[in-house]
Amino acid sequence: MRHVSMLIAAVLALTVATGAQAWWCTGHMTIAEIARENLNSGPRSTVESIISSLNTMGPFPKVTYMTEAGCWADDIRSNNKAMAQWHFLNIPFAPTGYPAHLPPQVENVESVIPQMYDGAKGNHYSKPNNWELVFAVANLIHFYGDIHQPLHVTDLVTSKFPNGDKGGNLLMINVGGNTQDLHGYWDAICNQFVTDPNRPLSSSDRQYIENLAQTFMTNFTFSSEQKAVWNSTVMAQESYQYAVQYSYDNGNLQPGDTLSPTYIANCMQAAGQRVTLAGYRLASELNYIFKDSSKLPEAKHIHERIQRGYKEVREVAKAKYAEIALAAKANKAL
Repeated sequence: MRHVSMLIAAVLALTVATGAQAWWCTGHMTIAEIARENLNSGPRSTVESIISSLNTMGPFPKVTYMTEAGCWADDIRSNNKAMAQWHFLNIPFAPTGYPAHLPPQVENVESVIPQMYDGAKGNHYSKPNNWELVFAVANLIHFYGDIHQPLHVTDLVTSKFPNGDKGGNLLMINVGGNTQDLHGYWDAICNQFVTDPNRPLSSSDRQYIENLAQTFMTNFTFSSEQKAVWNSTVMAQESYQYAVQYSYDNGNLQPGDTLSPTYIANCMQAAGQRVTLAGYRLASELNYIFKDSSKLPEAKHIHERIQRGYKEVREVAKAKYAEIALAAKANKAL
């Protein structure tokens, strides 16, 4: 089994001096661009061909290459609520000990990612047809961004939010004299982005996203082991810990609070790390899926290895979620 606790500790221990940018469509495109720039030539050509097919299948005129595909799952969600729950995971955070009884999700971003992997790679029963392949890859590009957003995996449960705060969507904060929801604040990376460039991108906007990707990769560095993490449960666990520590300030953030300079600086650092790491990990996954199949073990063995890994790490994650919540409760009591 991979070393889950060591990986999370290593990611949280990173220290950087500069902030980052956003998670709205600009953020998702930045993640996709980081991944695109870290793809090997073969997989990159394959993915661009797949996205070209997506453009004509819809047609989806806003998506002409991989980077623009970062927003596609949100494009279709606006017209198809059936897939809305694929974008998030409700892990309860109850710093005061308030009983958490959140409704179960049939599907969520943690469970959908491995299914999209199977859709792109196939399994020992069959290979994906063209539409299955296109659908899976386009969704993977987006969901790697979602699962790295701390408030896409965490739901604050208190007496004020007995049914959860919907990942910060119901928790209103004060920023510069203006009231807004916490989730939107994190999506915009401390309000550094409130608008997105139109798609398809103009040549200047395309250069803008490429520059953002380069800035992220310069400002936030990771080990090869951190970049290679593939397990969605590990990614969700990391994001949950970030939400507890940074988004909810270990349970100290209250509705109506004015965000402090320290909170804002921590947001910039934490969100920048998550955006950058999402791009690197997406590249690692796509390089694995589309590398020379003759060099891979039998597909059945790959599938079985992944399933064993998910089962093992979920047991670790279940205990870790409880440990994180208890630690945050203890910090709040101090």
